[in-house]
Amino acid sequence: MISISGIFVCLITFSSTNIVTGTTEQQPSIPRLRGLQGNSNGKNNGKRGKSNMKKPCTVQVRAELKIPNGSGAAEGDSDETMVCEVDPQDADGKTNMLAKLNMDSIQQQHLMELIRIGKVESGQSTYFDPDAIVTEEGIFLPPNKAVVTRKKEKKNNGKGKKNSQRELNYYENGENRAGTKNYLVVRITDGDNKARSENAITMSDDIFGTTNDPINLKSQMEACSYNKLIVDPAPLPVEKEAAPGVLEVKVEAKLNSPDGVYLVENAVTQQIQQELNITLPGDFDQVLYVVEDCYGDDCGYAAYAYYNHWRSLYRAQYYKHTGVLMHEIGHNLGMAHSGGLDGATYTDHTGLMGNPLYGDDLGRMCFNPAKSAFIGWYDDKIITIDLRQSHSQVHRLYGISDYGSSSSSLVNIRLETGLNEDYYVGFNRATGINEQNDEADNEVTITKAQNTFSFSYQSRLQAHLIQGESKALDPIGSRTFTITAETININADPSYADVCITDTGNCDANPPSPTTVTPTPAPTSACDDMAGWTDSYGDSCDWYEQYDSTGCPSYGEYWANPDTGVTPNMACCWCGGGSSLTSSPALRPTLSPTSAPTLSPTSAPTSAPTS
Repeated sequence: MISISGIFVCLITFSSTNIVTGTTEQQPSIPRLRGLQGNSNGKNNGKRGKSNMKKPCTVQVRAELKIPNGSGAAEGDSDETMVCEVDPQDADGKTNMLAKLNMDSIQQQHLMELIRIGKVESGQSTYFDPDAIVTEEGIFLPPNKAVVTRKKEKKNNGKGKKNSQRELNYYENGENRAGTKNYLVVRITDGDNKARSENAITMSDDIFGTTNDPINLKSQMEACSYNKLIVDPAPLPVEKEAAPGVLEVKVEAKLNSPDGVYLVENAVTQQIQQELNITLPGDFDQVLYVVEDCYGDDCGYAAYAYYNHWRSLYRAQYYKHTGVLMHEIGHNLGMAHSGGLDGATYTDHTGLMGNPLYGDDLGRMCFNPAKSAFIGWYDDKIITIDLRQSHSQVHRLYGISDYGSSSSSLVNIRLETGLNEDYYVGFNRATGINEQNDEADNEVTITKAQNTFSFSYQSRLQAHLIQGESKALDPIGSRTFTITAETININADPSYADVCITDTGNCDANPPSPTTVTPTPAPTSACDDMAGWTDSYGDSCDWYEQYDSTGCPSYGEYWANPDTGVTPNMACCWCGGGSSLTSSPALRPTLSPTSAPTLSPTSAPTSAPTS
């Protein structure tokens, strides 16, 4: 067993984002940070261990899985919390520590909206303000000052701190969603000797099926992916391995204390790193923390995980529920929740990113069409139809459970809208690997979501259709498409659904050729970027072409060069500037708020947000 004394800890709620103005509001009571005592810079203002923020922190979004009818929980309750991974310079040299960002409710609402629309990405956006105060009680943002976040740089150009190549491959390139991966389970004992009653051998069996558990995380992940993602118990040194893939850790932090679960989580992170002499995740692809239980008023969840990240946490018996495990690892792989027809957060029970099945051997279920399109396991049997063009065709769909059949040719249809969100159509065949599906068995399902390569945002179930039923989609320009389940045949082998997709009211029964959408090329011109210009992070105009839209509506007015005051929308063609500007232009007025940090390249990572 591993013990620990002295931890740096900080729970987090809401994070930073593009530009959000705030209001003065009394800061909530929060747990104290341990390890920052005595870091005063002389501007104490009555707070112990006060220090101005030195380095950007990485925004992480933690998604909780609320327990139906659980204590204080409901499926419609808020489920996302913003946390910030503090730079070691703000954490007494410790890594992977989380800190709460204290801000007012108006800022929080704006930040959540920016996450929803993709302006802030978990694991890829950073927050920094040199006037923010790091204390024993958390990070306090300056009142009445705009909140600015920035996306981390993805290109390693040798300037400042960049994402590691492993991080880029793992999250940005989707390598965590395919291949053979090592998953580590951590059986935790707290300072009151509270630990799950199951021993390490049982825990290994519950999660990996190492003895005789028939339905578990390993078996279902491999089944849904058709062995494109193999889950292996992580190898450990012989003296550390309590059971295949299981490490036992003891910490002094106590679960039965204010915000005890989060204190224990950070303490465990530190102890694993110390004991194994690594910086997490090291060679582990996912790390699953298992605590005895949660105590207090904020315990209405079964588990939580961080989007596009390596860490998830499970309380009580929920670690052995296959549906819960698949759901949480789904977050780690880049998937947000799936909402139902009622508009609640995760009431789409046609897939595991809705509120899943609860039980040790309940979990033979996969993901809805939107999430299935994102995960990439079925790409050879998915087509894209451009709804900006007329289309009238019957398509024969097969279920994910029959993806492996040589007779099945199509399991998912993406309907490209040209807007942020697209539609996805599938046949929800409830058999085999999807036999414990919880809604709309053997029906045609339509979901809507925004998918990028690295993240699948909140999806919404639009309809589920029995044979003969139709659903009219929202108009796309002057076109209105209707989807009809013309035939559903569950007696065929494999079963199928014939689906008519039309904007004319009539469908041609001949099977179509797959349609792809040609990306709109970036605008070109003879414009020249200002020679030698860089922003306050040391980045050139290339960064804005990669991380902002044409005209730079998100970042064009910010991060002016600290010497010249020239902003991106003055220097960069992509942002509407460039060309006629010289190296010493007459500065025109900008909208850059006083809160946007102006940093020298040596004082902050070159940052270019995802998890």
